[in-house]
Amino acid sequence: MYEIKTTKLLKKVMRDYFVGMSSGNKKIAWCTSVGPAELLRSFGFEVYFPENHGALLGATR
Repeated sequence: MYEIKTTKLLKKVMRDYFVGMSSGNKKIAWCTSVGPAELLRSFGFEVYFPENHGALLGATR
């Protein structure tokens, strides 16, 4: 099977994104792709996008 060159980089980016949320240093807000992510970040929230997690899981199956 052919592996796309950016696959390893994307895995690292996504891993860092999710692991960074487990530090407990900031509040976490769930947000959809059309949600006010910039507003939430300005209030100090880490923004979690469930769609990204679902896509990541789907791509690994």
